[in-house]
Amino acid sequence: MNHLLLNPDDVSFTPDRDFKYTFLSCVEEHYPIQPFYDYMNYIDQHTINNIYHHLLIRWSLLHKKIGTDKNYKHKKIISYDRGTMDESTFNERLVQFVDMNKTLAIFVMNSLIQYFHPTK
Repeated sequence: MNHLLLNPDDVSFTPDRDFKYTFLSCVEEHYPIQPFYDYMNYIDQHTINNIYHHLLIRWSLLHKKIGTDKNYKHKKIISYDRGTMDESTFNERLVQFVDMNKTLAIFVMNSLIQYFHPTK
């Protein structure tokens, strides 16, 4: 848990939808991921776009600092400009980005924490 900005068990969201997200599956044995999926099912479609943009900006900033690292040199979050992003597209793009890499999954979890709890 020391890699996360906040213990996911300390937050709870009542989901409005039941989309089956999988983008954090590579860390489900090590971290409680359901609160993240509940949050994604709690928010509206517009907020999904905002979160995706938030991830894109954060990764761009971090990538400038670690861009020479061979493990992350070619990792990119693809920009999305086709209107409102749905759950399926969001999930697919993050599955591609994370690509079963635990470090990238932690980056996504911490980015989500920063989005829904900006003081962390």
